[in-house]
Amino acid sequence: MVDLNKRQEKTLEKIKKVVRDIEDIQGMWTVGSLARGDYDSYSDIDLYLLVDRKKFDEVYTTRRNIAEKVGTLLSTFEVEWDNCKLFGVIYKNCLEVDYCYTNLEILDVFDAYHVEIDKLGNLEAILGKKWVEYQVDPEARILEELEFIPYTLLNMIHQLERKNLWPAYHQLETLRNRIIRLVYLLNSRFPDEELGDFEEVVDKDISFMLRETFIRLEVQELRSAMLMVFKILLTLSEEMPTRVIDEFRESIITLRDYSEEIIPL
Repeated sequence: MVDLNKRQEKTLEKIKKVVRDIEDIQGMWTVGSLARGDYDSYSDIDLYLLVDRKKFDEVYTTRRNIAEKVGTLLSTFEVEWDNCKLFGVIYKNCLEVDYCYTNLEILDVFDAYHVEIDKLGNLEAILGKKWVEYQVDPEARILEELEFIPYTLLNMIHQLERKNLWPAYHQLETLRNRIIRLVYLLNSRFPDEELGDFEEVVDKDISFMLRETFIRLEVQELRSAMLMVFKILLTLSEEMPTRVIDEFRESIITLRDYSEEIIPL
Protein backbone atom coordinates (compact mmCIF):
# COMPACT_ATOMS: atom_id res chain seq x y z
CA MET A 1 0.00 0.00 0.00
CA VAL A 2 1.35 3.42 -1.00
CA ASP A 3 2.11 5.73 1.93
CA LEU A 4 0.83 9.19 0.93
CA ASN A 5 1.86 10.79 4.21
CA LYS A 6 4.42 13.53 3.46
CA ARG A 7 5.80 11.57 0.50
CA GLN A 8 6.77 14.78 -1.32
CA GLU A 9 8.71 16.08 1.68
CA LYS A 10 10.39 12.73 2.31
CA THR A 11 11.33 12.28 -1.35
CA LEU A 12 12.61 15.84 -1.63
CA GLU A 13 14.89 15.31 1.36
CA LYS A 14 16.31 12.16 -0.28
CA ILE A 15 16.93 14.08 -3.49
CA LYS A 16 18.70 16.89 -1.62
CA LYS A 17 20.93 14.39 0.14
CA VAL A 18 21.93 12.84 -3.21
CA VAL A 19 22.46 16.19 -4.95
CA ARG A 20 24.63 17.63 -2.17
CA ASP A 21 27.15 14.86 -2.82
CA ILE A 22 27.44 15.58 -6.55
CA GLU A 23 30.16 18.20 -6.95
CA ASP A 24 29.18 19.37 -10.45
CA ILE A 25 25.57 20.16 -9.51
CA GLN A 26 25.77 23.76 -8.29
CA GLY A 27 22.22 24.26 -7.08
CA MET A 28 18.67 22.98 -6.98
CA TRP A 29 15.26 24.61 -6.76
CA THR A 30 11.65 23.46 -6.93
CA VAL A 31 9.01 25.05 -9.14
CA GLY A 32 5.24 24.79 -9.43
CA SER A 33 2.99 23.72 -6.58
CA LEU A 34 5.84 22.58 -4.32
CA ALA A 35 7.53 25.98 -4.64
CA ARG A 36 4.24 27.82 -4.10
CA GLY A 37 3.29 25.65 -1.13
CA ASP A 38 -0.13 24.68 -2.50
CA TYR A 39 0.69 21.04 -3.29
CA ASP A 40 -1.24 18.04 -2.01
CA SER A 41 -0.54 14.31 -1.60
CA TYR A 42 -0.90 13.74 -5.34
CA SER A 43 1.27 16.59 -6.67
CA ASP A 44 4.39 15.93 -8.72
CA ILE A 45 7.80 17.20 -7.67
CA ASP A 46 9.12 19.58 -10.33
CA LEU A 47 12.70 20.68 -9.79
CA TYR A 48 15.70 22.15 -11.57
CA LEU A 49 19.30 21.06 -11.18
CA LEU A 50 21.90 23.68 -12.08
CA VAL A 51 24.93 21.91 -13.52
CA ASP A 52 28.41 23.27 -14.23
CA ARG A 53 28.25 24.13 -17.94
CA LYS A 54 31.53 22.35 -18.73
CA LYS A 55 30.32 19.17 -17.03
CA PHE A 56 26.70 19.32 -18.21
CA ASP A 57 26.79 16.44 -20.70
CA GLU A 58 28.82 14.29 -18.33
CA VAL A 59 26.39 14.82 -15.45
CA TYR A 60 23.33 14.27 -17.64
CA THR A 61 24.60 10.85 -18.68
CA THR A 62 24.29 9.82 -15.02
CA ARG A 63 20.65 10.99 -14.74
CA ARG A 64 19.23 7.52 -14.24
CA ASN A 65 21.83 6.63 -11.63
CA ILE A 66 21.05 9.85 -9.74
CA ALA A 67 17.31 9.11 -9.79
CA GLU A 68 17.85 5.51 -8.67
CA LYS A 69 19.73 6.70 -5.60
CA VAL A 70 16.48 8.28 -4.45
CA GLY A 71 14.23 5.24 -4.94
CA THR A 72 13.11 2.37 -7.17
CA LEU A 73 12.02 3.51 -10.63
CA LEU A 74 8.72 2.41 -12.11
CA SER A 75 8.97 4.33 -15.40
CA THR A 76 10.99 7.14 -17.05
CA PHE A 77 10.64 9.63 -19.90
CA GLU A 78 12.78 12.38 -21.42
CA VAL A 79 12.04 15.73 -23.06
CA GLU A 80 14.51 18.33 -24.32
CA TRP A 81 13.47 21.97 -24.03
CA ASP A 82 15.28 25.22 -24.76
CA ASN A 83 16.04 25.86 -21.11
CA CYS A 84 16.68 22.32 -19.83
CA LYS A 85 16.78 18.61 -20.44
CA LEU A 86 13.99 16.97 -18.48
CA PHE A 87 14.34 13.47 -17.08
CA GLY A 88 10.98 12.48 -15.65
CA VAL A 89 10.53 9.47 -13.43
CA ILE A 90 7.74 7.69 -11.64
CA TYR A 91 8.94 6.00 -8.47
CA LYS A 92 7.56 2.77 -7.09
CA ASN A 93 5.49 4.77 -4.60
CA CYS A 94 3.67 6.24 -7.66
CA LEU A 95 5.16 9.71 -7.19
CA GLU A 96 6.33 11.56 -10.30
CA VAL A 97 9.52 13.61 -10.09
CA ASP A 98 10.63 15.75 -13.02
CA TYR A 99 14.37 16.43 -12.90
CA CYS A 100 15.15 19.41 -15.17
CA TYR A 101 18.89 19.60 -15.87
CA THR A 102 20.06 23.07 -16.86
CA ASN A 103 23.11 25.35 -16.88
CA LEU A 104 23.73 29.10 -16.84
CA GLU A 105 24.02 29.24 -20.62
CA ILE A 106 20.48 27.99 -21.34
CA LEU A 107 18.71 28.80 -18.06
CA ASP A 108 15.61 30.96 -17.89
CA VAL A 109 13.05 31.23 -15.09
CA PHE A 110 9.33 31.76 -15.71
CA ASP A 111 7.55 30.24 -12.72
CA ALA A 112 7.50 30.50 -8.95
CA TYR A 113 10.60 28.84 -7.47
CA HIS A 114 12.08 27.91 -4.11
CA VAL A 115 15.81 27.38 -3.73
CA GLU A 116 16.63 24.11 -1.95
CA ILE A 117 20.40 23.89 -2.47
CA ASP A 118 22.78 26.79 -3.20
CA LYS A 119 26.43 25.83 -3.59
CA LEU A 120 27.26 29.10 -5.41
CA GLY A 121 26.12 31.34 -2.58
CA ASN A 122 24.16 33.68 -4.85
CA LEU A 123 21.64 31.44 -6.58
CA GLU A 124 18.66 33.63 -5.64
CA ALA A 125 20.29 36.61 -7.37
CA ILE A 126 21.12 34.51 -10.45
CA LEU A 127 17.57 33.23 -10.77
CA GLY A 128 16.21 36.74 -10.37
CA LYS A 129 18.30 37.94 -13.32
CA LYS A 130 17.18 35.00 -15.45
CA TRP A 131 13.47 35.72 -15.01
CA VAL A 132 11.55 35.72 -18.29
CA GLU A 133 8.01 37.09 -18.56
CA TYR A 134 6.00 35.08 -21.07
CA GLN A 135 3.02 36.91 -22.49
CA VAL A 136 0.32 34.41 -23.40
CA ASP A 137 -2.78 35.60 -25.22
CA PRO A 138 -5.81 33.47 -24.17
CA GLU A 139 -7.63 34.49 -27.35
CA ALA A 140 -4.70 33.29 -29.48
CA ARG A 141 -4.80 29.94 -27.71
CA ILE A 142 -8.52 29.61 -28.51
CA LEU A 143 -7.75 30.33 -32.16
CA GLU A 144 -5.06 27.63 -32.16
CA GLU A 145 -7.61 25.08 -30.98
CA LEU A 146 -10.21 26.20 -33.51
CA GLU A 147 -7.88 26.00 -36.50
CA PHE A 148 -7.71 22.19 -36.49
CA ILE A 149 -11.31 21.35 -35.59
CA PRO A 150 -12.75 21.61 -39.13
CA TYR A 151 -9.97 19.37 -40.50
CA THR A 152 -10.59 16.77 -37.81
CA LEU A 153 -14.32 16.85 -38.46
CA LEU A 154 -13.84 16.46 -42.22
CA ASN A 155 -11.50 13.51 -41.65
CA MET A 156 -14.04 11.86 -39.36
CA ILE A 157 -16.85 12.35 -41.90
CA HIS A 158 -14.82 10.68 -44.64
CA GLN A 159 -13.69 7.81 -42.42
CA LEU A 160 -17.29 7.16 -41.42
CA GLU A 161 -18.43 7.23 -45.03
CA ARG A 162 -15.77 4.56 -45.76
CA LYS A 163 -16.92 2.56 -42.71
CA ASN A 164 -13.42 2.88 -41.21
CA LEU A 165 -14.60 2.82 -37.61
CA TRP A 166 -11.30 2.89 -35.70
CA PRO A 167 -9.93 5.98 -37.51
CA ALA A 168 -13.33 7.66 -37.13
CA TYR A 169 -13.38 6.91 -33.41
CA HIS A 170 -9.83 8.26 -33.08
CA GLN A 171 -11.00 11.54 -34.65
CA LEU A 172 -13.94 11.61 -32.22
CA GLU A 173 -11.52 11.27 -29.30
CA THR A 174 -9.43 14.12 -30.72
CA LEU A 175 -12.51 16.32 -31.04
CA ARG A 176 -13.63 15.50 -27.51
CA ASN A 177 -10.22 16.52 -26.13
CA ARG A 178 -10.29 19.77 -28.11
CA ILE A 179 -13.75 20.56 -26.75
CA ILE A 180 -12.52 20.05 -23.19
CA ARG A 181 -9.55 22.36 -23.86
CA LEU A 182 -11.90 24.94 -25.36
CA VAL A 183 -14.10 24.82 -22.28
CA TYR A 184 -10.99 25.38 -20.16
CA LEU A 185 -9.80 28.32 -22.28
CA LEU A 186 -13.23 29.92 -22.38
CA ASN A 187 -13.62 29.67 -18.61
CA SER A 188 -10.12 30.45 -17.32
CA ARG A 189 -9.50 34.00 -16.21
CA PHE A 190 -5.82 33.85 -17.12
CA PRO A 191 -3.50 31.40 -18.93
CA ASP A 192 -2.56 28.18 -17.11
CA GLU A 193 -5.07 28.74 -14.32
CA GLU A 194 -5.85 25.42 -12.65
CA LEU A 195 -9.61 24.98 -12.85
CA GLY A 196 -11.48 22.78 -10.44
CA ASP A 197 -14.17 20.25 -11.19
CA PHE A 198 -15.25 20.25 -14.84
CA GLU A 199 -18.89 20.34 -13.75
CA GLU A 200 -18.26 23.60 -11.88
CA VAL A 201 -16.99 25.56 -14.87
CA VAL A 202 -18.92 24.17 -17.82
CA ASP A 203 -22.54 24.74 -18.70
CA LYS A 204 -24.63 21.73 -17.63
CA ASP A 205 -26.06 21.33 -21.12
CA ILE A 206 -22.55 21.11 -22.59
CA SER A 207 -21.54 18.56 -19.96
CA PHE A 208 -24.59 16.44 -20.75
CA MET A 209 -23.98 16.64 -24.50
CA LEU A 210 -20.34 15.67 -24.05
CA ARG A 211 -21.38 12.56 -22.12
CA GLU A 212 -23.56 11.63 -25.09
CA THR A 213 -20.42 11.25 -27.23
CA PHE A 214 -19.19 8.24 -25.24
CA ILE A 215 -20.49 5.41 -27.40
CA ARG A 216 -20.12 1.88 -28.78
CA LEU A 217 -18.00 1.38 -31.88
CA GLU A 218 -20.84 1.33 -34.41
CA VAL A 219 -21.46 3.44 -37.49
CA GLN A 220 -24.78 4.93 -36.37
CA GLU A 221 -23.52 5.64 -32.87
CA LEU A 222 -20.45 7.36 -34.30
CA ARG A 223 -22.73 9.33 -36.60
CA SER A 224 -24.93 10.40 -33.68
CA ALA A 225 -21.86 11.33 -31.63
CA MET A 226 -20.53 13.44 -34.50
CA LEU A 227 -23.83 15.32 -34.74
CA MET A 228 -23.60 15.96 -31.00
CA VAL A 229 -20.07 17.34 -31.51
CA PHE A 230 -21.47 19.75 -34.10
CA LYS A 231 -24.12 20.85 -31.59
CA ILE A 232 -21.55 21.35 -28.82
CA LEU A 233 -19.25 23.39 -31.05
CA LEU A 234 -22.08 25.63 -32.23
CA THR A 235 -23.12 26.20 -28.62
CA LEU A 236 -19.55 26.98 -27.53
CA SER A 237 -19.08 29.33 -30.48
CA GLU A 238 -21.43 31.81 -28.81
CA GLU A 239 -18.77 32.38 -26.15
CA MET A 240 -15.86 32.75 -28.58
CA PRO A 241 -14.01 35.94 -29.57
CA THR A 242 -16.16 38.06 -31.89
CA ARG A 243 -13.63 38.04 -34.72
CA VAL A 244 -13.84 34.25 -35.13
CA ILE A 245 -17.51 33.45 -34.42
CA ASP A 246 -18.91 33.95 -37.92
CA GLU A 247 -16.15 32.12 -39.77
CA PHE A 248 -16.07 29.24 -37.30
CA ARG A 249 -19.85 28.80 -37.20
CA GLU A 250 -20.02 28.83 -40.99
CA SER A 251 -17.38 26.09 -41.24
CA ILE A 252 -19.15 23.92 -38.64
CA ILE A 253 -22.59 24.37 -40.21
CA THR A 254 -21.22 23.62 -43.70
CA LEU A 255 -19.50 20.45 -42.47
CA ARG A 256 -22.61 19.37 -40.58
CA ASP A 257 -24.75 19.76 -43.70
CA TYR A 258 -22.11 17.91 -45.75
CA SER A 259 -22.09 15.02 -43.27
CA GLU A 260 -25.89 14.75 -43.36
CA GLU A 261 -25.74 14.63 -47.14
CA ILE A 262 -23.21 11.80 -47.49
CA ILE A 263 -23.93 9.85 -44.27
CA PRO A 264 -27.68 10.08 -43.63
CA LEU A 265 -29.00 8.74 -40.33
